Amino acid sequence: MTTVTCGYTSIPALLINGAITLQDIPRLRRLPEVRDYRTWLWGQHDPTNAKDVKQAYLGALDRHIKVTDTRWYKAANLTTMTGVGFYLGLVTAPMGPIAGGLAGSVAGTGIGFATDRIAAKLSERPDPTRFATVIDHIRAKSRAKTSISS
Repeated sequence: MTTVTCGYTSIPALLINGAITLQDIPRLRRLPEVRDYRTWLWGQHDPTNAKDVKQAYLGALDRHIKVTDTRWYKAANLTTMTGVGFYLGLVTAPMGPIAGGLAGSVAGTGIGFATDRIAAKLSERPDPTRFATVIDHIRAKSRAKTSISS
């Protein structure tokens, strides 16, 4: 019998089904996704109230949108990269078109990398939905092992 919580198999069920072992538990607890889930869970008003926790979790699933997928982020990123690239192209124009193009490309790449890192830091908050990815991965590996051995 498999226990399902919020649509996902529970850890005890994964142990019973042989998908994980007791030795896997400490490794799983150290994963950032699992730490985020625990932080989120213990930050709930009453973490022992399964109904309220389930509602909060489902609410987190509904509003789970990456910052880098929003229109305002994409527009700001494009505008910044274009503006800096254009400015550097103008400043380096006396050195020739190759230098201008190279400076604009380097600036665009650098700004793209920097804004992605900044967006990643801004979106670093306990996200319970990432835990589901870990559980899905464990279940998929377990199913693959079972289908290979049959």
